[in-house]
Amino acid sequence: MGGRGIQSLIQDLRFGFRQLTKSPGFTLTAIISLALGIGATSAVFSVVHAVLLDPYPYANSNRMVHFLASTKTVPDWWIVFTGPQFQKLRESTLVEDMAAFEGESTTTTGELPEDLHATLVTGNAFNFFGVPPLLGRGLVPSDAPEGADLEPVAVLGYKFWQRHYNGERDVVGKTIQLAHKTYAIVGVAQPRFTWNDGDVYLPTKLSADPSRTIAIITRLKLGVTHAAIDAQLQPVFAEFAKEAPRYFPPDDFRVTARGLNEHFVRRLGPTLYLLLGSVALLC
Repeated sequence: MGGRGIQSLIQDLRFGFRQLTKSPGFTLTAIISLALGIGATSAVFSVVHAVLLDPYPYANSNRMVHFLASTKTVPDWWIVFTGPQFQKLRESTLVEDMAAFEGESTTTTGELPEDLHATLVTGNAFNFFGVPPLLGRGLVPSDAPEGADLEPVAVLGYKFWQRHYNGERDVVGKTIQLAHKTYAIVGVAQPRFTWNDGDVYLPTKLSADPSRTIAIITRLKLGVTHAAIDAQLQPVFAEFAKEAPRYFPPDDFRVTARGLNEHFVRRLGPTLYLLLGSVALLC
């Protein structure tokens, strides 16, 4: 931009400023409207980004799936599995890795009892999710050794650590009493690691007991489509339904692999994008 262009720009800015000062009411209204529009757009975009664009911190989350059963009357039947069924699914040639988890309520015991949600996970779970802990370490397979008792260790969820320990960074190595049992604290999870909303994460092992069930999360091999895994596992799930019919729909069903965020995208995606477009018009 040459000297004459700069002078013209300065003159335009001066003229605009004089016009605004002549109408302070209009100027104030315009500034407030613009600020509200930008603020609303930023707030809604933050929600859209968190829910739709980057909802999970997990490594390769785009290849992680749940398995649901679908019928004509029940589109989303969330399936639970027995230990042997988990092992059978893990043998699939299209599966890269799997982890199992379950939730239970427990209580801290001591001077200040507090009800909390414990998430029990298999020893490979933290490696499966690929999120390094904020402090210490995650749970590892040696915390749930085959043929031996579980190690009494715990990883604290970030919010629980903040709430119960005031964010003390020397918490690793201390102990916590849960339902009158002592656990060594080996780590603190990252703020965005909130799998199953656990206040604490404890190790668990697969059980051969058919009455004890677990939920599973599966990571598909690179390039495997949902349609491919659905087709391969349909006869396997049919076999599971014969073994444990109470865990499956009573009618004929189809296996459906769903990505981690598909359920929320289907329900909330159109609404959020419409809301983002609406507030964008305010700017």
